[in-house]
Amino acid sequence: MGAIHHRPFRWLRPRLPGLAVFALILSVLETPTARAAEIGQYCWNGAQAQASEAGDVRLNAASTGAERDLLAGQGHTEAADTVLVALGKIAAEEPAASAAALSRFCLAAGEAARYASKSSPEQARRFFLQSYRLAASGGQRDLGAIAAYRLSLLSLNGSNAGVRGASRGLRRGQAGTSEPSIDPENAATAEGCAAFEGDAAASITGSSLTIAALRCAADSAAAAGDHALAARAQVRLSRVLLALAQRRPDDGAELREMAANSAGEGLRASESIAVLGSRLGLTAAALDAALDAGVEPASLTAQRDRLLTASAGSDPILRARALAAAARIALVSGQRKSAAALLREAIQTEASAPPVDMPQLYLLLAEAEPDQRATHIRAAFRALSAVRPILPRFDPITDESSFTTQVKPVFEALVELMLPSRESVLDSAAIKAVQEVVEEYRQAEIQSLLGRDCVPTSLPIKESELRSGEVLLYPLLLPDRVELIYAIGADDGTARYVRLPPNTSTNRREVTSLTTTMVRSIAYNGDDAWEAASRRLYDILIAPIASKLSPDTTLVLIPGQELGALPFAALRDKDGHFLIERTRLAVVPALAYSQPGAAHGKTEPTVLAAGLGKEVDLPAGNFPALSGTLSEVRAIALDGVPSGHRNILLENFDHAALVKALQGRRIDILHLATHASFNGGSDRSFIVSDGDIIPITELRGMIGRNATRGDLLDLLILSACETAVGDDEQSLGLAGAAIQAGARSAIASLWEVNDTGTVELMKAFYANYRRGDSKSAALRDAQLAMIARGGDLADPIVWASFTLLGGWR
Repeated sequence: MGAIHHRPFRWLRPRLPGLAVFALILSVLETPTARAAEIGQYCWNGAQAQASEAGDVRLNAASTGAERDLLAGQGHTEAADTVLVALGKIAAEEPAASAAALSRFCLAAGEAARYASKSSPEQARRFFLQSYRLAASGGQRDLGAIAAYRLSLLSLNGSNAGVRGASRGLRRGQAGTSEPSIDPENAATAEGCAAFEGDAAASITGSSLTIAALRCAADSAAAAGDHALAARAQVRLSRVLLALAQRRPDDGAELREMAANSAGEGLRASESIAVLGSRLGLTAAALDAALDAGVEPASLTAQRDRLLTASAGSDPILRARALAAAARIALVSGQRKSAAALLREAIQTEASAPPVDMPQLYLLLAEAEPDQRATHIRAAFRALSAVRPILPRFDPITDESSFTTQVKPVFEALVELMLPSRESVLDSAAIKAVQEVVEEYRQAEIQSLLGRDCVPTSLPIKESELRSGEVLLYPLLLPDRVELIYAIGADDGTARYVRLPPNTSTNRREVTSLTTTMVRSIAYNGDDAWEAASRRLYDILIAPIASKLSPDTTLVLIPGQELGALPFAALRDKDGHFLIERTRLAVVPALAYSQPGAAHGKTEPTVLAAGLGKEVDLPAGNFPALSGTLSEVRAIALDGVPSGHRNILLENFDHAALVKALQGRRIDILHLATHASFNGGSDRSFIVSDGDIIPITELRGMIGRNATRGDLLDLLILSACETAVGDDEQSLGLAGAAIQAGARSAIASLWEVNDTGTVELMKAFYANYRRGDSKSAALRDAQLAMIARGGDLADPIVWASFTLLGGWR
């Protein structure tokens, strides 16, 4: 996924001549994509128009209706698409309006763009930025605060990718690469609102964008007297900084101090909120953030007492949250009995309401009553099973992922309970029970990202069905240790899951930090820091099972979110050998979403190779030229193909050409050399064609209509995408690409590499696959060939980016 550069809205409405094409114009203009272009042009230029009262009335009514419809639609793409079309019709007429009315209009458009089927975070960013600037120019601090806060909710990659030149990817003297900006101390994040003035705002991405936007939102909301939004922004900022501290332990102390300051500001703002419900919810959330950031509990007693007093007789859920916050203060203070009493009261209180917080209440009770820990953790898991179907994707108060805050802690606690930290011996039935919980955990991660009903699960492969030479590995990163559970296939069906002794010399924090260091170094910085991180990760994740691996084995990893972006192939042993030199590799997000597949034999596969080499400027963003993609797809479709066998080649393909090429014929491999995005859930991932973006869900429909006898596409190759470093959701989204697109397997790149390396590796892969190799063997041999050649192309930045996702046979 190449970088999306900010530009003014310079796309134009179609003006095709002649009555014969009038109907075509109308049909095109009714699409969300075209209407978003109308809105973009109007938002960018409308502030120069002469304001009129009638224009203000019309825009304000449209904005209010759009916000209402989006709220009722609960983030569904259909509602967002409808809103974009409706707003686009108004924008096409360019009513004269004031900066304040136009700011509200652009704000509503940005919110629709967050969820629309053919939109992107970059498009939403443009709308929110313009909304903020218009609000600031008119002194509308309240509107500016909302725009800045919504801007903070976007997930945008932070690399300057997109220029796949011949020199791209060399260790030194790299062209067009840079480390994603995640430094909270850089100028952008320190300035807050000032960061969004002028053209420099386009370069702010990743965590820097989130931090700057939240600081701006908090400051603007406080100045406007919106204490609820000020508190919300500060609490969320505290959470963002704490998450960043987990990934960057070297800066952990400083980041936690900043998080504590933000939590304190959030507390002060929350106590000034007039609406009781908002005050209670945000005060409880701010107290939680303060405790997580290490604030001394003694300094929070006054706020705790006021919270408990104000919550008496209030909504049961809010009362339960107040009691839980007080219980946490008691726990941190060492007052377990008091904490237990408060938590039992909270559980009893919430029993009369939808028990959305019940799992967390039982987890806290497990801390307060360690002698009954097992009972309480199992009660938490039962409570989670009951409420998971009704949990919103994001917490309505803090906008944190419900999976991260509510689902993940319960699964982790249950796994820790089932796997005692001491090296106790568990029988095969107990280990199998752990594996089943972990598999459910991995499925929950996918469902959190893609949507529970997006793609149906299948029955996970059983360990007894593994073939000889197939090794399944679940790495489990826990707060105090790392656990490894694996199974080795056997032709007689006797394979069983095995638990290795727990590694208490490390933990989740170290492993996630090492992963971030390795990816940033190998893919962006062009330095050698990845080598030490690689060796340490090998020792933790691979060395304990290394004796089970050989060139004839396939190691299938089910890594979870934190390790989703890790290039496992480049992990290095103590002798300097890469893991790919030892074994074949595949990564699957969950067994229920990834079947092993069947051997394809030596039948010549039919390949549809589509590449986009030109720059395209779309409402979803500006996508720079990918200079080597066309030569890549030509080589794949034409080179080494037996006489009489016809592959399909599409150069600078558009939406219609891809649809036509997929119709009426069997396609075994769909090779896409173009920009791709995995931001957000299943309805937000897309690939870029000439003139349009194609959502992954729509691509799935195209592929599905072409499937014969219910067969899935055998292989989807995405050779010009990348994920955002440190963004666990994007990394998991990459693994979900094959699931979403309806393919048995996918090969995708974790970062962009140089053209020469991509073409050479892909040519070798196809040659190996045509001779009958499995997907995992074909990719491994292609990577080994790159290593054997030496020179720049032997560097892991070139070959380690490519990962096999899904079926490995």
